Amino acid sequence: MCPPRRFALLLVLAALAGTPRSGHADGLTRRERGDLAIRARAILETYCLECHKGDKPRPTLAILDHKALIAKDAPVPFVNLLNPARSQVIEFIEDGSMPPGGRPRPTPAELVALKEWVKAQAPRFPPAFDDHTTLEVMLDDWAAQPQDDRPHLRYLSFANLVREGRAHDLAETESRLQKALLAGSGKLVAPPEPVDDTATLFRLDLRKLGWNAIDLFVRVEKDQPRDNTYPIIPYDLILLEDPHTDTGLVGEKDALAVRLKEFLKTTDQLRPVPFLRGEWVAEVLGPGKPLTADLRSLVDLAAARAKRSPPPCGPPAHPFARAKPLEFEATTLPPLASWYTGDVTPHNDPFGLKVEVVHPLSGNKAATEVKINEPFRLRVRAERRVRFVVLKVLPTGTIGLQPVSGDDIIKPGESRLLGPPAGKPFEFASLLTGGKEETQHFVIIASDGEPPTPLLIRSRHADGPGCSENQNPVWRFVFDRANGNEKNGIVRKVVAVKVVAKP
Repeated sequence: MCPPRRFALLLVLAALAGTPRSGHADGLTRRERGDLAIRARAILETYCLECHKGDKPRPTLAILDHKALIAKDAPVPFVNLLNPARSQVIEFIEDGSMPPGGRPRPTPAELVALKEWVKAQAPRFPPAFDDHTTLEVMLDDWAAQPQDDRPHLRYLSFANLVREGRAHDLAETESRLQKALLAGSGKLVAPPEPVDDTATLFRLDLRKLGWNAIDLFVRVEKDQPRDNTYPIIPYDLILLEDPHTDTGLVGEKDALAVRLKEFLKTTDQLRPVPFLRGEWVAEVLGPGKPLTADLRSLVDLAAARAKRSPPPCGPPAHPFARAKPLEFEATTLPPLASWYTGDVTPHNDPFGLKVEVVHPLSGNKAATEVKINEPFRLRVRAERRVRFVVLKVLPTGTIGLQPVSGDDIIKPGESRLLGPPAGKPFEFASLLTGGKEETQHFVIIASDGEPPTPLLIRSRHADGPGCSENQNPVWRFVFDRANGNEKNGIVRKVVAVKVVAKP
């Protein structure tokens, strides 16, 4: 028998090795079948779509309509599932009748791929690898699941990785995703279940990962945590970071609109995100990533609460770790509450908002660091009139609303110096982490209307004796769902201030 630790390691390796078998008689894995379907679709699109779009007034076989391809009502079906060798698509290519005339023809390798696809019972492919088609397939699958399961189901898509008929390393990406799920949950679970033959859309059950736990966060008001639970689950922390969701994906008159609203109402998500990009999740939850540690700590907290054990200490705090600025398009839902992204600005910045640290004692020269007890201010400028709110984020992750002197308005062209109330400058009295330097952050959220007031929340992790200075509750600022979450007319600026000890 294997020692316990060796046996556990073998289980992990088994869970991460290869792609699960599909159970089909052809012996192909689900990934192999999916790649066949993707390749076949690309070949048909390249060589057949010009004549076989199925559009009026010239009705013909819609070559990318999988259901029409495998229809049995033709004397010789275009794709014959009962007798693959008698499929018109193969016969016409081999006898030279299609594509007609001098049009480009499939290469020998492409013809082999097409034959293999037919031989494998022609795994389905979608009419397009786009977000709208993905949403339609997702909602079909979600509606087919048991009603009690639906609140706990989420979806991950690889469709954006399919470009020009090529599945870009989907097997490797799927493996990275599985490792990320293990790292962020600590749970050995089966790989996410593909819901389509191309294996580009996956169903995720949050219960298996422990990412559905409730009652883990409380609101913080007037710098004090209240025992009023804020409705957020671990999975919501991933949603706060998502930079890809298109708000124009479904129009009000779209047939999917009602179904999408039902999905979002049932799942009660913190942000209205129907599905996430699988390769992005694999990246942000990679081993060693700070968001991974946050999620894992929440799973451990939920386990302790279920056993009625004392709460464990939290993870190391890394607010805005390796943060990069993000420019979003007009229809993209901006991640204004992201904890690991820097500035969040529309592609066409409406305000031209600029924020920098200045030293009053040196003529308000811009700087990137301040010393202990050294006064400084934030200089804020905008091309248009904006209103703003300021948050201060400590190296421990603790967040507070930062009041400033004067009103909350920046006038066009004005260079305004911000400091605490009563006209005083900012200054730091000590280093909180015990080192020789640390980074504190200010977050400014500006809008041409009234900016939404951030709600401050923190996890129920232990805080105090027994926890090191580097173990802290998980903090976040969020926007009330009733206020519509984020709006496209808002800009976020993150100002990092390096604080150093005096020589």
